[in-house]
Amino acid sequence: QRAGGRDANEAIRRLGGVPGRTDLVGGRDNSLSLRGFGATADLNQVVLINGIRTNEAQMVSPRLTAIPVDQIERIEIVRGGQSVQWGAGASAGVINVILKDERAPGWHGRVAASVESFDGHEVSGNVSHGGKDWWIDADVKRLSTDGYRDNGDYRQDVGGIQGSVKLGAFTLHGRLQQEHQTSGLPGSLSFAQFSADPRQTLTPDDWGQTDETNRAAGVRWAQGATVVKFDAASRERASRFYQYGSERFWRSHTDQATATAEHTVRWAQDLSLQGVVGLDWQRWTLANTGYGQDSEQTTRAWFGQLNLS
Repeated sequence: QRAGGRDANEAIRRLGGVPGRTDLVGGRDNSLSLRGFGATADLNQVVLINGIRTNEAQMVSPRLTAIPVDQIERIEIVRGGQSVQWGAGASAGVINVILKDERAPGWHGRVAASVESFDGHEVSGNVSHGGKDWWIDADVKRLSTDGYRDNGDYRQDVGGIQGSVKLGAFTLHGRLQQEHQTSGLPGSLSFAQFSADPRQTLTPDDWGQTDETNRAAGVRWAQGATVVKFDAASRERASRFYQYGSERFWRSHTDQATATAEHTVRWAQDLSLQGVVGLDWQRWTLANTGYGQDSEQTTRAWFGQLNLS
């Protein structure tokens, strides 16, 4: 917040030192690139939210601008090959956005607004309420700009709600988030056209639209040195474009679940051994119109880890 970052994507780029490339729809979801993979970065790094993968089996950047900084506890960035621990696509590294799992009791809220050139503005708000063993949090955001190029307008609306409750040794948590994005597509220009007028567009009627819904829920049981967790999530993303005189769309759906158990043994004040075992499952489907064949991918894996510290 002190650095001016408004969402997870900005925080990763500004404070984490991760390079980013501007997206192709004039928005704020810069494509992150660990270790310089460039255009193929999304296929060579794993991005997680609370340990749940947000990557898809295609070159689509995870949408991290929908996560406001108010919800973030910390962001872990591990550079270098991590495929043994995190599965396929982690050859460049892993980015894990950890959301806050506690709130101060009582009512709390925050409202922020900003303006920028080209009639750009952003308004966001957050409110939370909780007691000793429970809390609930809601947030909204609207971002709008006319963009530098003609037909370069962009608009993003985000709303979300999350909460948690403790029942003895159990902790239950859930999260629901909805995002709607629309943008004009100004298209490419030749060097001569750019020199004549860099703001012009040759495609004044082209546009794009994306809707995404994220759902996540989980349960955690902790007793002494043993912790057992189960997390499940689903994501639906529908994109529609009007380009080259025709309208096209694609729709993807992802279901995933992760179960882990960990136990820590302490031999001395400064020496401990932690063991972790678990299972991962993910199913991804894609329906196309005008972009090729429908696709489906299912991934299953088990893992184990020992940490001596």
